Formats: sequence, C-alpha cells, structure tokens
Amino acid sequence: KESQGAGLIIDTSRMGRDERGSVVDPDFRGHDHPDLFSLGSGTIATSSTAVPTPTIIGLMVRVVEPVLRQSRA
Repeated sequence: KESQGAGLIIDTSRMGRDERGSVVDPDFRGHDHPDLFSLGSGTIATSSTAVPTPTIIGLMVRVVEPVLRQSRA
C-alpha cells in the first residue's frame, strides 16, 4: 500500500554537546565546521503530527545571537 500524506523530514542533523553523537552543538554550529550553522527542522529530535513550523521559527530566533557573534569575529 502506498503511503499517503505529506511527510516532514526531521532529525537529520542531531544537536548535542558530544560530536560523536551529534552534528551540531546547542548553538546550531557544526562540530567539524564552526562557520556552518544548520538552520531548519534537522535539529528537531522528535515531532508530533502537528506541523513543526512554530518550533522551527523558535529555534531560528534562538540562533540569531550565535550567528551574529560569529559574523563579528
């Protein structure tokens, strides 16, 4: 049977402090590439059936300061 509905791809760049088990740190900065910030649904570990857009927006608001600090460095 063919799956129906739109799926949302999340958790493709797990967030964490340990680079052995995650891709980005809590500031969304890549462990291997400190100038790379991963913005989007990839850092959301789980999701309900609701659209994650408000959560994504909240995460993006949170990342503004680290990105600005990096751009001023």
